[in-house]
Amino acid sequence: MYKLEFTLKQHTPLIHFQHDQEGATLRATEVKPKLDQFIFEKITGKRGFSARIEFHHLLFHGGEVWTKRLNWLSGSSREIKPKYLNIQERNNALLHFSLNYKLKIPFVFPEFKTIERNFKFPCFFGDMGDNYTENIKGFSYLNTLLNCEIFTFDKSLKDTIALKLSDFFSLHNFGTRQSKGFGSFYLDPQSPFLSEYNLEFKLPNLKYVYDVTVPNKSIGIGV
Repeated sequence: MYKLEFTLKQHTPLIHFQHDQEGATLRATEVKPKLDQFIFEKITGKRGFSARIEFHHLLFHGGEVWTKRLNWLSGSSREIKPKYLNIQERNNALLHFSLNYKLKIPFVFPEFKTIERNFKFPCFFGDMGDNYTENIKGFSYLNTLLNCEIFTFDKSLKDTIALKLSDFFSLHNFGTRQSKGFGSFYLDPQSPFLSEYNLEFKLPNLKYVYDVTVPNKSIGIGV
């Protein structure tokens, strides 16, 4: 079995639905499906569900190089045989298409802060409304590094993940309101695999601009 070790540093608070429980931080069950999809898209050049269809097509029609990549798939995903399925059956099966590796995120003790009713925090509105008490969320923030591991039986899959990992965390956030910048993590420069693959650490060069409207004025903010 091959192991890929990497270390994450939390950049922005994670809004977690289990914020009041110990160990409530980044979840492997959220990260892995996103990482799978990211790899499908980068390899095929397609986006969204089209990437899954194209990846599946190439496995069975892309020649010898692609046939070897059947080992990349989890056992249930390898059983999706195109000639035995109609289009609807194939697409339903591809919704659960997954790569054959295990992601391990350790149990840690982040800092927590419950989001109180009408707590004024930009870009979060879950503290308002009649169902507030039934859906209380909170901020989770880890001041220490998060040491993660990926295990797989296929070295070429391990190599592919290693080469895509930095870009993946630069472009994806996690938890509630992730589209607004919450739940951001990035690779620590000392991640063990960077030297193994002779990769240079680079912070993402992302820029965005948004407007915040306050009484009697509009403020443009750029980052």
